[in-house]
Amino acid sequence: MPNQISQGIEALEAIETAINRSRTTKKKLIELSNDFYQAIPMSSGYATLPVIDTQEMVDEKFELMTLMEQVSAGMTLSLGASDVDTQYHSLSTELNLVVPQDADYGLVHTYFENTKGRGTFNGGGWNGGSRGKAGTFNLKNIFSAERNHEEATFNAFDHLNNRRLLWHGTNVAVVSAILKSGLRIMPHSGGRVGKGIYLADMHEKSGGYCTGSDSTVIMFLVEAPLGNMHEITRDDSSLVAPPSGFDSVRAKGTISPDETRAAYLTIDGKQVMVPQTKPITVNNGSSFHHNEYLVYHEHQHRIRYVLEFEIGSTGNSSDEDDDY
Repeated sequence: MPNQISQGIEALEAIETAINRSRTTKKKLIELSNDFYQAIPMSSGYATLPVIDTQEMVDEKFELMTLMEQVSAGMTLSLGASDVDTQYHSLSTELNLVVPQDADYGLVHTYFENTKGRGTFNGGGWNGGSRGKAGTFNLKNIFSAERNHEEATFNAFDHLNNRRLLWHGTNVAVVSAILKSGLRIMPHSGGRVGKGIYLADMHEKSGGYCTGSDSTVIMFLVEAPLGNMHEITRDDSSLVAPPSGFDSVRAKGTISPDETRAAYLTIDGKQVMVPQTKPITVNNGSSFHHNEYLVYHEHQHRIRYVLEFEIGSTGNSSDEDDDY
């Protein structure tokens, strides 16, 4: 699979270059699109696959390549594993059920309840389905997570304060890979705030990126030491690191949990902010609806909780307007 993915990425790069040339012919784009489909076989309801001739289509296919890279990284989890116990140990992560009697259960549960919004999700998986498929997230289980060997790399950011517990949603297909290696910045990842790890302080935001299952989704709560945040209210997809003197980037949304009423968890001797309120309107003229938090170093985060949700239909549709 890695060689296949590399060929697909090379084909997309060639298409992107061709699109940016004013004299590229339709025939050439058809030829380059065929190169991509030869590397990454796909099916559709049409006799011929669509020509990849816009930047939007290229970006969509790059997202697919990123997902395939993540799945490829986690494929070794199942090789040679003949039972559930072996599969669990291959995750290199200790998971412990958090019950209502535990001190952190109430904070995490309130965080979810007050920021879940419409609770939309995409059940379409890799190759289809509309983003924002209507559904209700019903919290089933909360697990505390302790990834093996993560402490040493995370301690490199021990000097940073402003620590927050933030949401991250993903495809169920890559959950095992994430538990094994942590959240990754893939070569062709990117978005409205550049090439980094995207986190949010509202479940509603990250829940929109949970894909791959019509009944169960998995989300992460991540501790991020944000330090001195550089704040923006307009897109900047060129970012690959915070500006000089800053440790992270926050794209400020027009709605946000009330930080003055947040709670704090003590984790490994550090105070970690946990939002607890429903969102309030922030009149800042931002192009972002929700807050988005970006760290640009893979070790500047630590997965603290894994949450399992069951999805129930609502019949509503989503009008999410910003993505990553």
